[in-house]
Amino acid sequence: MDKPASIPVLTHEKFARVPIENVRRRGRYPKSVVRLCDVRRERRDDEARLRAWGRDHANACWPLDQIREEKQRSDAFDLLEGRNDEIWREIKQLQADSAALLVKASRLQCLLVTQQVAEEARQDDRHGQ
Repeated sequence: MDKPASIPVLTHEKFARVPIENVRRRGRYPKSVVRLCDVRRERRDDEARLRAWGRDHANACWPLDQIREEKQRSDAFDLLEGRNDEIWREIKQLQADSAALLVKASRLQCLLVTQQVAEEARQDDRHGQ
């Protein structure tokens, strides 16, 4: 059996640390309970902020997860809008072009329907005479 003097000692700097003291914490509650109360308070505050945001920007009847997702989307949208990068500008331009194209297509469709109605009216007048 090895003698205690021959056992190698861990001398790496990761092992050079202050020993942990196992002393009782002064106060009414153990340290873990206080931390748990803080976590619960932060969670309630976070939920209250999300509910307030949901009332202002989304649907307050949604569950918290859905409000959180919508807030993340909104924050990402605002970030991209503020950053104004090249791809975002190109997407905005494509949206504007497609909207203009949709308006033109709708006008042409209305014009075609109006023309068809007028043509049918003329044919009815010819057949009626």
